Amino acid sequence: MHVHHFRVIAVVVACAAVFGCGGTTSRSNTTLSTVTTQATPEPARYVALGFQPDPARGVVLAIAPVPMTGDLAGRIDIGLDRSFADTPRFQLRIPSAQLRTRMNGDHQLVLLVSRITKLEDDWKPGTAAPGLDSFMEAHDVARLREVLMEADVLMVPGIFEFRDDGKTTAGNFTARVYDLRTGRLLLRDTFRNSMPAGPNARVAVAMEMILTANTRIAADLLPNPR
Repeated sequence: MHVHHFRVIAVVVACAAVFGCGGTTSRSNTTLSTVTTQATPEPARYVALGFQPDPARGVVLAIAPVPMTGDLAGRIDIGLDRSFADTPRFQLRIPSAQLRTRMNGDHQLVLLVSRITKLEDDWKPGTAAPGLDSFMEAHDVARLREVLMEADVLMVPGIFEFRDDGKTTAGNFTARVYDLRTGRLLLRDTFRNSMPAGPNARVAVAMEMILTANTRIAADLLPNPR
């Protein structure tokens, strides 16, 4: 079996352990009904060229907490963390849950992360993609990298939402990835999944979107995985 297959199996197992797919609980039924269900326009996919991770360290990554609250938000945070922590040539520098906790006591950090998370730019294909320097000062970027324990790359889940019509549960997850060394936007992508409605449909949809995001982002940042 190839190394890629071992990675996929490890990520699937980790996500399943976090989301508890395969069983039903009253806690899941209660929590999921509180998640936002509005639709958001999908931004264009963007992948920058020329990103070079450190040959020895690989991609040193930090992941911002998803812009949600509640039990499902925490499970998505952990699912994203574990999926990349189990990916070869990726190092997770600070868990999302730890960053979320730190934000609770650091108003400046909340403002910095929220500024990125809530960014709604009007970038169009064929034009220069806006980096961190387009809406943050250099000292703010330096402060952010310090808080993120000198991570090289920051992944920001900007949209994570669900829609239910009684028959189908659909999910939409948009993420941006920035190079914290240069401030450059490395990629922006949207991940979608849907399945028949059910008591655990949203956690299952979330798990599938995380697995897709992990595979595509790893391939984009490491085009020649070893």
